[in-house]
Amino acid sequence: MKFLLTYHVDKQLLDIAEAGKGREWYPGRAFLEGVDSSNYGVDQYKINAVLKVYRWKFRLLEADDATQQYLRSKETQQK
Repeated sequence: MKFLLTYHVDKQLLDIAEAGKGREWYPGRAFLEGVDSSNYGVDQYKINAVLKVYRWKFRLLEADDATQQYLRSKETQQK
């Protein structure tokens, strides 16, 4: 089963929904909403990272274009 994770940087909240069918990056049914993610840093949202939320573990397999660009810019800033 695939899930769509949305991280709200400004609020440090995480929403998790089932991946929508048919349209890429479209959320389906809500799974967890408004999860406090202040204990996670942006660095923990890299591709192939495993994110533990409560009793579930989610492997981050891919990111949309805007997220990929943001993560690349963060890597460049850290070098």
